[in-house]
Amino acid sequence: GPAHWEWLRRLEAEVDNFRAALGFSMLEPDELESGLRLAASLVRFWFLDGGTAEGSEWLEALLAHAPQSAGRVEALSASGFLLVRRGNPRTARPLLEEAVALARRIGDNSLLAVPLNHLGELLIQEGDIAGARAALEESLSINTDEADRAVFWPPYVGLYNLGEVATIE
Repeated sequence: GPAHWEWLRRLEAEVDNFRAALGFSMLEPDELESGLRLAASLVRFWFLDGGTAEGSEWLEALLAHAPQSAGRVEALSASGFLLVRRGNPRTARPLLEEAVALARRIGDNSLLAVPLNHLGELLIQEGDIAGARAALEESLSINTDEADRAVFWPPYVGLYNLGEVATIE
């Protein structure tokens, strides 16, 4: 929105606090889920602020100890997103596939939409246009149908990605 850059500056001012909170969550098993969710929620900040390497490092460290949980789904998806943006789609793919499978096992469609979208983007890059279309259409249907969805990735991103698929087909 119009306050985008203002919020980015606010987040930049809190980077040391985010690092402290993430570090604490790795030391306290009861706080690991909070750390996973915090790291996942910072993915757009890291991407826009040029901190994709730091974000990937935090996510990798947290995921090494993460239980099979909603926070793990979010962190896997965020990690996959950053790895794709860093030019590591082969490393990203198993993370995104795990995120999709775990979200399905948990049975929470609001968790499923984001990793499906990221997987669709990756499949476009790999040239699997049919697979990309299927993942993106499912993601978009969830992202627009689920009343209780957490707004992590706006639906227009899925529409944009489907537009890319249409131009390739």
